Amino acid sequence: MDAEAFEVYMRHALPRVRAQVTGRVPPDETDDVVQTTFMSLWTTTQKPDYQDLDYEHLDRLVHRIASKRVADLWRGRYRNQERIGAVEALRHDAAPSASDEVIACVPPAWLNKLSDDELHLLLQLAEKTPVSEIAGELGISPNAASSRIRRLRSKVPMLLERELASDRD
Repeated sequence: MDAEAFEVYMRHALPRVRAQVTGRVPPDETDDVVQTTFMSLWTTTQKPDYQDLDYEHLDRLVHRIASKRVADLWRGRYRNQERIGAVEALRHDAAPSASDEVIACVPPAWLNKLSDDELHLLLQLAEKTPVSEIAGELGISPNAASSRIRRLRSKVPMLLERELASDRD
């Protein structure tokens, strides 16, 4: 599908996609979900198998993509809420019980210097979460997760020496 044909289809489908998304996501997120839906549709229609689809097939495809984008939005928000809750627990001296020993090794002044992502990663390491699960939760590759862990370990050397030296690598 060339750019001109895609634009014509987008004008045709935009009201239906917007109606499908409206009410399922917060109003300020509607345009973002619609935009990512059409960006995914454009990427998909550039593949050889999807070059010559008629409007009926495109309508089904865009409906499926929009549904997945809505689900992705809510999954991401849920993950962020979990992360924020874990970080807040660390900051308010209410760390989860399995993490108490590890968190106790880190001076409170260092906790305030760590970013929210680093605090979340610290909590995951304290819970002995495998690197592959950490990567999946953060939406990054296992290699990227390992790099973040190495950076965190160099940032918090006391933690490395006491609790995480025998972790996973």
